[in-house]
Amino acid sequence: MLSDVERKVYQIKSAAKWAEKSTDVDFNEVYSVTQSNYEKIIATLLKLRHYNISLKENIQKKLELAHAMVELSEENIELNTIATKYVTTCQCLSLGLDDCLNQEEEHIFWQLRDYTEQYKVLEQRLLLLNKRHIDMDRFHNSYAANIMKKKPSKSITLSKAKYEQARDFFFYLRNEMIDDMKKMNDNFKKIVEPLFVQIFRSDLLTRDFQVETLRSWENFLPSLKEKVIEVTWLITPDQSSCVLPEVIYEKRKDDINRGGYNLKATKMVVENALISPDYITDIPMMPINETPQEHTQAINSIQPSPTQIIEVVETNTADTLKQSTPQPQRYRVLYDYEATEDDEVSLKKDDIVLVYVKSGDWWEGEVNGLHGLVPSNFLFAVD
Repeated sequence: MLSDVERKVYQIKSAAKWAEKSTDVDFNEVYSVTQSNYEKIIATLLKLRHYNISLKENIQKKLELAHAMVELSEENIELNTIATKYVTTCQCLSLGLDDCLNQEEEHIFWQLRDYTEQYKVLEQRLLLLNKRHIDMDRFHNSYAANIMKKKPSKSITLSKAKYEQARDFFFYLRNEMIDDMKKMNDNFKKIVEPLFVQIFRSDLLTRDFQVETLRSWENFLPSLKEKVIEVTWLITPDQSSCVLPEVIYEKRKDDINRGGYNLKATKMVVENALISPDYITDIPMMPINETPQEHTQAINSIQPSPTQIIEVVETNTADTLKQSTPQPQRYRVLYDYEATEDDEVSLKKDDIVLVYVKSGDWWEGEVNGLHGLVPSNFLFAVD
């Protein structure tokens, strides 16, 4: 995948209209609503927090006033007794307010914790989605350029494979996030009314130690049915999210087997594309009469063989391998793989592979004492 520097360079080129750039209108519409809902919730909670601080400060100043009155009345026993009782009253007011604010923490701030945490997770996933979006545009731009320049079929095949993988990574995570945000937007409506009730109820709890005018707030509670704020975890858990490459591979495999591998967007705007991306409209990934097994064989038939890759890489790496053996990197196998060439190594899921040389889609490594080539897209770094 691209480094952050390469992505930044491509962003500059696409912004200057020197390269392809797509705009996901569907995603932006849903995200705009989700972001607006979150900002409204946070703004309300901040106002409530500031209001509570001001209440505490007012009670503290009232208590300081009561102590000043005690000192002022030291020479008058009757007035001093009244002032002392006033101090006790202010201390009771402070304890009562503390109890009220503790209930607010429990019924409002604590209950909304999961809502805010889910939004923060979505924000982190959005950063990754933006990177994958740039990757998809860049690889499609490269693939289209190879076609227009009539590059050798091998170059076109490799650039197409890179583009399709980048497209899969973007769309699976993008579709997952849209579904998650829609669920959060629907649940937002169920949060607002209970939040109102809890805020009004909190004010009513302070009526015994607040000014008489706060009695008017009591009229709000009977008009609303009291509810408890309940936020359930609605977005896809990390371990099953398309943030993880292995989840995408599994989903893609299932979609192909079911004949439902069809990634598209109805409102994706693409700029400066040499050819129209296939995700704009329906993508029939296999003929109607073709079985998943036949489709897999068709894909494999156009992939460059490990022997061809070795011929390209061998000249550049032979001298280096003779001089020194690099420190291997540890990778875990995601899926079973049966070797089809003599210089390949068969893999079992969860095997540990020691990779010595990385070049192209096939890496040189060792697994279970056997040395040979392994497919890089079947591996996941563990170090």
